[in-house]
Amino acid sequence: MRQLFNKSGIIIVFYSAVLTLCTILLSLFFNIGSSDITDRFSDDAVLLEITQDNYSDNALSYSDIADILAKNKARGAMLINASGKGYALFNYSDSDLSYALMNSDDIRSDTPKAVVSTQKLTQTMDIGGKQTINLFSSDHEVIGTDIYSGANSLNAYTTNFAGVAKSTVIFQNITLIADCGEGTAYIVNNIRNDIEAECDTINCSVNAQSDVKTAAGGTKGLSAVTVVIVALTGICLILSSGVFMSAWLDSKQSEMVARRICGADSDDIRKLIFLYAVIADAVGMTVGFLLTFIISLIPQVTFYLGSIRLSYGLLIAVILTAVNIVTAYRQSVKYSGKMINSLRRE
Repeated sequence: MRQLFNKSGIIIVFYSAVLTLCTILLSLFFNIGSSDITDRFSDDAVLLEITQDNYSDNALSYSDIADILAKNKARGAMLINASGKGYALFNYSDSDLSYALMNSDDIRSDTPKAVVSTQKLTQTMDIGGKQTINLFSSDHEVIGTDIYSGANSLNAYTTNFAGVAKSTVIFQNITLIADCGEGTAYIVNNIRNDIEAECDTINCSVNAQSDVKTAAGGTKGLSAVTVVIVALTGICLILSSGVFMSAWLDSKQSEMVARRICGADSDDIRKLIFLYAVIADAVGMTVGFLLTFIISLIPQVTFYLGSIRLSYGLLIAVILTAVNIVTAYRQSVKYSGKMINSLRRE
């Protein structure tokens, strides 16, 4: 009994570990893929370049631009600097906008928030128990470190628009990426008209979507090596779960033979094997979900790695369960068929 418990415990621990690792792995895979915000924009996105004489009497501030964007329910990003990857994300529309380390709620938040490069962490300070950094003359809560997109420039950071909306700093030129779906052209035209109505010395030019990624520094994308490593690791983990299930059911061979000798028919053996497989799978998946949930709540994990998505855990659980069902079926055929009959005759 103790040996059986130990083996059952091992298979449960293994399943929970596979579910947790694969969920984290899949989350990291998609975090890498969404780390470049330009990849989140549609083909309708356009560049709006705004230039003005910042010494004129009616020159606009960042907050003036934010008011105009809010008025037109715009969605997109302001390019912070050309030398390093940096954006101030805004979303005044009904659609979602998110990326690896800043979700839709963070972008819409009225609290200034930022994701910074590793090097820029040296410029942060602790205020009220939270890491903060001063950007656009506002203290931003640092909610993550960008380890995905290669943003190693000291000036690289991504923020929501809350700090920009509060800034009264007069700008000389800014570049906006506007992406409002099929209505982008109409909304951008309204934005340009509103800006020019506020300041008669300002110049607004609109460029096509093909120029968006070029002006924003291009995209990183997923390297072939990254895809292969993540895919092979995940496949190996999932397939090994089938091997473990098969080995665990093999360890119960003597019990299957004893039950068959005592009169259990093929259906009884098949049901018993499926029952064992379902129990081990269910307990392992439950423990795995709880473990993944606990890990996702650890601030240091989300700060450096981004969101650990439990929805991916559900996908992994479905795949693992399918593998286990196939394995259990093969074992049920093995132990309820000719092999058991031959053992009984012996």
